[in-house]
Amino acid sequence: MTTYQNQLEDEAIATALEKAEEYAESEKYESAISVMEDVLNSYADDANLQAAMDTYIDAFVNDVIAQADALIDENDYSSAITKLEAAIEVVDSDVLKDQLAQTKENQPVNLTELKSQNADDF
Repeated sequence: MTTYQNQLEDEAIATALEKAEEYAESEKYESAISVMEDVLNSYADDANLQAAMDTYIDAFVNDVIAQADALIDENDYSSAITKLEAAIEVVDSDVLKDQLAQTKENQPVNLTELKSQNADDF
C-alpha cells in the first residue's frame, strides 16, 4: 500500500471517529454506532475503531437500560419493553436481552387485558 493510500485511510478513520464522537457527546449513541459500522466495513482490522465501537455500544446499552428503568419506575412496562426490543434490533446484546426478559417477567398483569377462555361460563 502506498503512503498516499495510508494517508487516505488515516483520514477516513479520523473523520469517522470524530463524527462518531460528536454523536456520542450528544448522547446519540445509535448514530455513533452506525458511523462506526460503516467505517468498520472498510477497516475491520483497525483496533482503534473496534475499541471505539465497543465504547459506543456500552454507552448505548447503559443509556437504554437507564431509560427502561425510568419507564419501569413509572410503571410503564409496555414502553420499557418496546424500548428494549428496539435497542436489541440495533445491538445484539445479552445484557439488553436479559433486561428485556426480566422486565417481561416482572410486568404486572393488567386485568382489563385478560380474557378468560371460559368467559361464557360466568
